[in-house]
Amino acid sequence: MIILGAAVAVLATAAAWLLTAPRPTPADRLAALCAPPRPPVPAARAPRQAGTPLRVLAACAPACTLAFTLGVPAAVLIGLPAGGALWWRLGRTDIGGARQRAAGIVAALPLTVELLAAALRAGSTMPAALDAVTGAVRGPLGAELVAVAERLRLGADPAAAWRSLDHPEELAALGRALARASTTGAPVADVLQRHADDLRSQARSRTVATAQRTGGLAVLPLGLCFLPAFVLIGVVPMAAELLTGASP
Repeated sequence: MIILGAAVAVLATAAAWLLTAPRPTPADRLAALCAPPRPPVPAARAPRQAGTPLRVLAACAPACTLAFTLGVPAAVLIGLPAGGALWWRLGRTDIGGARQRAAGIVAALPLTVELLAAALRAGSTMPAALDAVTGAVRGPLGAELVAVAERLRLGADPAAAWRSLDHPEELAALGRALARASTTGAPVADVLQRHADDLRSQARSRTVATAQRTGGLAVLPLGLCFLPAFVLIGVVPMAAELLTGASP
């Protein structure tokens, strides 16, 4: 009974965590790609927190589950600390913030890099190519590239302008590659095309890894549900019979 109650408490806590965790939907990603550039958020602004009803539900789930299964002492000793940890974690959650912005940049980056390469091969300068591409891409990636185009137009060092792209890592890698190309004189269009191919290969690898991880995680709840029943029905009677038979 103790094992079953603990398993139920773990499952309830995990379910509350998954229900309240921010996950951008495909519609959110598409809206981020098509939205016009937004002004940068002031540093003093605090991140938006998860909704209070969801936080209350998630914080109360461990204590209530343990109170019904193992009793009030277990709810006080285990459920309340777990609920407090969930409350604190959800209070620091930035819904639709940096994580969604990074996801939008990574999703739009391969196509954007290929468009830049095509514009350069057509004879455009880098600032003109950036203006044309950001007019079509927009979103958070468009805002980053607009800032780079402004720096280049004002006469900034190209290597320093490209190195200003530092988040997420895929965009920072693009900035480092273009900074090296501006220093060494390598053909920028070829560098962009190779980088676009690498980005698409990485995206495929991430998709395969996510599918494999999802398959493993899907088995975990099934094991948690059947393991207590297997122990109570199969292992406990066998152990009791062995102990009974061994006793004089």
